[in-house]
Amino acid sequence: MDFSKKLNDKQLAAVSTNEQYVRVIAGAGSGKTRVLTHRIVYLHQEVGVPLYYIWALTFTNKAANEMKERVNKLLNQNNKKVNVSTIHSFCARFLREEIGVLNYRNDFTIYDEDDQARIVKDIAVIYGYTKRDPIIRETLNYISDKKNKGFAPGDIKIKYEKIKDERTILKMWEEYEKKLKSMNGVDFDDLLLFTSKILKENLIVRQKWQNRISHLLVDEFQDTNDIEFSIMRNLLSEHASLYVVGDPDQTIYTWRGANEAIILELDKKYNVKTYILDENYRSTQNVLDVANKLISHNKKRIHKDLFTNNARGEKVSPFVANDPDKEAEWVINRIIETRIQNEEATYSDFAILIRANYLTLPFERAFMRRQIPYKIYGGVRFYQRKEIKDALAYFRILQNDRDDISVERIANIPARGLSTKILVMKDDARLSNKPLLQVLKEAEKYCINKPNCAKIASFLDSIDKARIEIEKNERNISLILQEYLENVGYLEYVKSLKDEDKSEAMFENIKTLFIDIDRFIEQNPDVTFNDYLENAALLSAQDEVQSGDYITIMTVHMAKGLEYDYVFVANLNEGIFPNNRAVTEGGKKALEEERRLCYVAFTRARKQLFLSCNLAYNFVLSSQNIPSRFFKEADITVKFPSSKKMEFDLFRSYQKHKEPPIYFPDAPFEDQELIEWQVGDYARHSTFGHGVVVKVYPAEGIVDINFEHLGKKKLVANHKALKKIKKGDLV
Repeated sequence: MDFSKKLNDKQLAAVSTNEQYVRVIAGAGSGKTRVLTHRIVYLHQEVGVPLYYIWALTFTNKAANEMKERVNKLLNQNNKKVNVSTIHSFCARFLREEIGVLNYRNDFTIYDEDDQARIVKDIAVIYGYTKRDPIIRETLNYISDKKNKGFAPGDIKIKYEKIKDERTILKMWEEYEKKLKSMNGVDFDDLLLFTSKILKENLIVRQKWQNRISHLLVDEFQDTNDIEFSIMRNLLSEHASLYVVGDPDQTIYTWRGANEAIILELDKKYNVKTYILDENYRSTQNVLDVANKLISHNKKRIHKDLFTNNARGEKVSPFVANDPDKEAEWVINRIIETRIQNEEATYSDFAILIRANYLTLPFERAFMRRQIPYKIYGGVRFYQRKEIKDALAYFRILQNDRDDISVERIANIPARGLSTKILVMKDDARLSNKPLLQVLKEAEKYCINKPNCAKIASFLDSIDKARIEIEKNERNISLILQEYLENVGYLEYVKSLKDEDKSEAMFENIKTLFIDIDRFIEQNPDVTFNDYLENAALLSAQDEVQSGDYITIMTVHMAKGLEYDYVFVANLNEGIFPNNRAVTEGGKKALEEERRLCYVAFTRARKQLFLSCNLAYNFVLSSQNIPSRFFKEADITVKFPSSKKMEFDLFRSYQKHKEPPIYFPDAPFEDQELIEWQVGDYARHSTFGHGVVVKVYPAEGIVDINFEHLGKKKLVANHKALKKIKKGDLV
């Protein structure tokens, strides 16, 4: 292959390098997927590396499948396996082989957030809480936060509680882990945590996998977190190559654990050769100009200015509306106008990007009134719909007979006389350390009448028959599963629902599920039934984004990696975008992330970018909306409506707008003895600055502090970020 004909000079240099450690800073639309796929082909064809020694990690299943297809096309092959997957999929594959060293079976079930919540709710009830108590969400957040930092419950030593009820939450976490293990289950965070633990602690396993990987390529490297990077480093032998591609200007997931320092400071870990791709093939120069000006206000970045040989294009079009409804009308009018001017434009060419899902309502009203097709992404995902979760629960118990969460979900759907008995059975299963499915076999002990006992027996018999059929591997899996759902009565249950519209929609979704199973098997002929269940568990929200003749509405986070001809960034108001809470709590670091997020939104546009905001009263912020500072930072002039004096006053306040005080979060203060707070004490918070204690709640361990610029906040009295100071220490 003549790579010079397919790549520009900078891409060619990055693809053909002989360096062991390579960092490619790939700007938006600069062809990073092209570079990654050609790098794989180059290593295979020009360097002679067998494909099975080359492993690539990317961000979504959708991106992984696209890369596989591109590599196969470049190599003129269809069947050879190309090792491209998400990091979670890689870890699942790793654990299917290696989890035995942690005393798990390799047919473990992967539990999603909904499953996790069910487990924690059950534990909370045992501890005397209701299933709606806030401690449930706090426990789930605590577990995820600690696991993403590489901690297990035994690693946590509480000298004093940093959050309310931390000791209780830690005990609930311990119970959560016991329950997971008893069910032979793992959660998403465990996929990373267990893989990291095994690679660190088991030399034989680590060397085995290092011998399998001579070249590790990583896409979207800017979104890597610490535990993921630890896994990557442990997969590399001293002779292996690490090749990472990413853009620090598009780091938008630090709230989910991503550490931008990993890509920015990679040269401190390895002798890295850096290549910068700054030619954009996606957007017009006018779009790139505003994006470049906006992101130039960030300090923590690797400098680059995107340019393109595309046309300069239409100027970026800003608009300030009096209220959200008028903003939505303006957006729709621009869509209609654009389609009139360009007859080839379809609804699928347009996307409306917003900072948060709660902002969609005015657009929904306007689209429905005009009868314009639209689709909102970010709502209930396909695999999270009730009927799909039910079907998958039925499927999962074929794989793992200890999966109590799935058994409980579907044991009485359709009704089998278990509505009042299942809780007792759950308790008995827990106390006797038996799987719930085994307890169901003793249904007659729970005073269940004979007809219902017969239904339960039939249900259990259907499970056994379906499991045997799948193990034979002689028939189409999809047909076996359809018969299984028919035999257990679930399909008839859906058809018999009183709400006919709901029944029809649910049944259509189940049919779509079977189509999806067939498609997956067709595309992956060597896969097993367990592989399909794993794939369904690991799909992200973005994997469900599909093109169609409708206008797309989604959050900017979900739009990452996507592109549209015409992009509207709506509700670009101060406090909304950048988000007020993020900036207030996270200081300048959070503001830089908000700016990166806006940069991502701008660079989704291929042909034209539209920016809008409104001047309505914002009840969330308790103030009048004004345009976002990002307009000025991108050097975009906005014109205000002139119908009311209010708009002129707002315009003047906008022109004179100064950024609110932003505090640089310090490192948390070292562990300290319990502080005896009194009203009038002076305090320093590592993020919020200086303040005065105005109220103390000794029983709750809480204090109210009135901060100089941020007003009153309620805080944990002995949080590590909080320190008592003397008046003379105020600066």
